[in-house]
Amino acid sequence: MQKTLAVIVATVALVLVTMSAAPMAEVNAKSKKQLLKGKITSVEWISPNVIIHMDVGDPHARPTPWTIKCPPPKRFQSLGATKDAVQRGMEIVVYGDQPDETRNTIVLKSITLPDGKKIDLGR
Repeated sequence: MQKTLAVIVATVALVLVTMSAAPMAEVNAKSKKQLLKGKITSVEWISPNVIIHMDVGDPHARPTPWTIKCPPPKRFQSLGATKDAVQRGMEIVVYGDQPDETRNTIVLKSITLPDGKKIDLGR
């Protein structure tokens, strides 16, 4: 009985550790750091993560769409990134990790809003 209980406890602990690491699993040592400036095209305030879609200009002035993965809505808002502060059409600067160079997606580390306010996620 004690052996079975120990196996169950160990399995549950392993599952919990794996689940808590999942959001950052995409970011690894090979991730490329990106600093992007562009206009927000849409914001999805849904769980498990807020998603910002933005157009970033390249040297030829053609906008390139990027997806920015942010923290969960409640955490993002508690840091000051409210629905009023992050809206479509705003020019923002974002910094984060690009886990896969074939996709225009980054995991947010910091965001600078149009008023100059910088929100650092401490990642």
